[in-house]
This record gives sequence, C-alpha cells and structure tokens, in this order.
Amino acid sequence: MRKKPQLSAVTATAQSPTGFKLANSQFKVTAILSSWQEAKSWWRTGAAADIKFWRVSAISKSQSVVIDICYDQELNQWQLVRKLVG
Repeated sequence: MRKKPQLSAVTATAQSPTGFKLANSQFKVTAILSSWQEAKSWWRTGAAADIKFWRVSAISKSQSVVIDICYDQELNQWQLVRKLVG
C-alpha cells in the first residue's frame, strides 16, 4: 500500500489556503477550483464539527498539482484528501 504524501505548513487567508508544503516542495495556490463543507461524524466524536474542503490548483518550482485538501476544525489540522493531477 502506497503512503499518501505528507501535507504540511499550510498558509491561509480568510479561511482559504494560499500555499502548502507537499512532499518536500513548496506550492503556491493559483486557483480555488471548488470548496464545500461537510458535517463530521458527530456520532463518533460526540460533538458537532464541520470539515471544510477545497480543490485547488497549485504550482511549485518544478511541477503543478490539483489536490483536494481539508481543514478539520475540531482537530485544528489541515489534511491532504487526494492528489488528482501532478
């Protein structure tokens, strides 16, 4: 089973991501392609919380990617959901 690349050091303004570090490369978000919000499984955690998702296009010095990332309010943490292109 292949391990998912680690997403770290996300920068954001007005609750939208503007950049991130993925697999040792620094990326700048060039476009927010879509965004949505989902309710977290409250029956597992006992608390209602939302997870915000973004599909973004981003570039680094050597590549461009399209990824889905999310921000979990309860965990106060950004996560890579899936890498679509790149």
